[in-house]
Amino acid sequence: DLQGGTYNVCITVDGQTGYSSCFDVVVAQPEALSVSSKVNLSAKSVSLNLSGADEYTISLNDEVIVTSESEVTIPLRTSITKLTIKTDKFCQGLYEENFDLNDVVVVYPNPVQSGAISVALSKTYSYSLPIQLNTFDGRTIFQKNIEPNTSEIKLDSDGLTAGVYLLSVLIDGETKTFKIIKQ
Repeated sequence: DLQGGTYNVCITVDGQTGYSSCFDVVVAQPEALSVSSKVNLSAKSVSLNLSGADEYTISLNDEVIVTSESEVTIPLRTSITKLTIKTDKFCQGLYEENFDLNDVVVVYPNPVQSGAISVALSKTYSYSLPIQLNTFDGRTIFQKNIEPNTSEIKLDSDGLTAGVYLLSVLIDGETKTFKIIKQ
């Protein structure tokens, strides 16, 4: 249960005054658990990219899966699913996410490093839907309308600086807001 770092360990013997043998011991700190998830609405599944450990324990509601794979696709058997991922080392952290397939909007990947952010709608609409991306302090970065009968749009994240953004979609008078993390 030591923190990562260098420690000096000395061995002495009772009855042998003056005897001491010392060594430097390096305790490595493991990499943090990192998870990226992508939901496939039509297949009702979630694809996970995992890093930071040799073995992962994945819990979906009451189902437990142990894997050493870094890429896993798991079916979502219920419309509301709680996902929890951990490793055998408590210090690496815990990842939790809830999926509601009844929701009308899924945003992925999140967090995003580069490339496109996908905004998937669980159904198409016969009218256009306003979409807006703001900085966390409220400055508008992107604003447009999703064309009618569109089920997915992509937003380019390459021009965004690292930070937290808010993505809003207005559907049937209700604003769905998502926190986007750009790494």
